[in-house]
Amino acid sequence: MLQWFKCPDNTIVEVKSCLEKCSLKERCLTLPTLTLMAEERKWNGIPSTTQLLNGTMMEFLKLTQPYTVDPDKRAFMLAGTKHHASLEEVAKRLGLPSEIPLSIDRDIFDLLEPEDWYCPHCGWEEK
Repeated sequence: MLQWFKCPDNTIVEVKSCLEKCSLKERCLTLPTLTLMAEERKWNGIPSTTQLLNGTMMEFLKLTQPYTVDPDKRAFMLAGTKHHASLEEVAKRLGLPSEIPLSIDRDIFDLLEPEDWYCPHCGWEEK
């Protein structure tokens, strides 16, 4: 449970307080950026791919104990999310199946690119 942000001056502030009003002279990042960085998926009992890639104990502690993050060190999360969304958009434009749920919860494959694929938009063909 993300509870605190570590500010650039090394003070620890509650996420809720940070989002309501910055304790510094000016915000370290924009309010929308900090709001996105504070979002977490609600645990539904099924691990995500990211959770499976991380250590079991670390993910258990993140689900059960309050913790602190430095927003500057969490910026990769936003970049990864944007990159993933862009790839999904291009795959759909190219007519490739992507982000297809395999179950009701989270079993989703990112992209399926079959062999002998032909792109009607650019004429590129994989043999």
